[in-house]
Amino acid sequence: MELRDENKASNQMRIERVDHFHTVDSNPDFFIKFVDEGNRLETARTCKRIMSSLLNIQQGQYLLDVGCGTGDDVRSLAKLVGIAGRIVGVDSSENMITEARKRSDLGAKQPIEFYVGNAHHLDFADNTFDCSRAERLLMHLNDPSKAIAEVVRVTKSGGFIVIFDLDWDGIIINHNDRILTRKIIHMMCDSIRNGWIGRQLPAFFKEAGLKNINIVAHAILPNYPFLIQVCDGMMKSALETGALTEDEYKQMWGYLERTNQEGSFLAAIPGFIVCGQKP
Repeated sequence: MELRDENKASNQMRIERVDHFHTVDSNPDFFIKFVDEGNRLETARTCKRIMSSLLNIQQGQYLLDVGCGTGDDVRSLAKLVGIAGRIVGVDSSENMITEARKRSDLGAKQPIEFYVGNAHHLDFADNTFDCSRAERLLMHLNDPSKAIAEVVRVTKSGGFIVIFDLDWDGIIINHNDRILTRKIIHMMCDSIRNGWIGRQLPAFFKEAGLKNINIVAHAILPNYPFLIQVCDGMMKSALETGALTEDEYKQMWGYLERTNQEGSFLAAIPGFIVCGQKP
């Protein structure tokens, strides 16, 4: 990574921050690229497989994916429900939904639909879907408990709901400066709307009245370029406000760049896959 001296003039540049997912349509190219690269990580693909197994998807079922992004999971799960089933992807971003439709074959033989919608107020009748999922969504929402209640409302009795989200305060980064690393991790956690959502999910599921709650701990292992995408925007903003110094910024990335070149780089973003069943 090139450590640039022009950070002092960064107020003249766009700072791309992953904690601004609630404003996706203000910078859609960045967020679409970010979603694509995140979905390519092997640990992200493993997470999706675990979620699918917990949903217990059957041919002919009607599924919901809230916060579907570019529709990767919708297209994958469509193979499991088959032609007799249906899967609906909902996202608040018009650009994400446009991209999802563009990437999908939405002909009559494909059991796929995409809609722009609000996770806090889903535009579906009660008891519509056989099972529902959401992945890395709730951390960005104003009211995660309201969104979970909406997913429960539109899911049929007996249906499974599976949600995966991250716990930003538990991020692991192999660095030689513990104090600086902890400072940056806490700063990023506090920048995310719901930085503790991963650890809070089971309580939210209980509050929503779900039963047979199952919890699977799972970590996303970003490679070095993807960690830059995750962290660098928030760190640059901290430079502007004075919460992070230029020396701290350079020290953080300089050491990580060296470990990446030497083959000893390691980072992990922990989270929890939580499954519950609607009574």
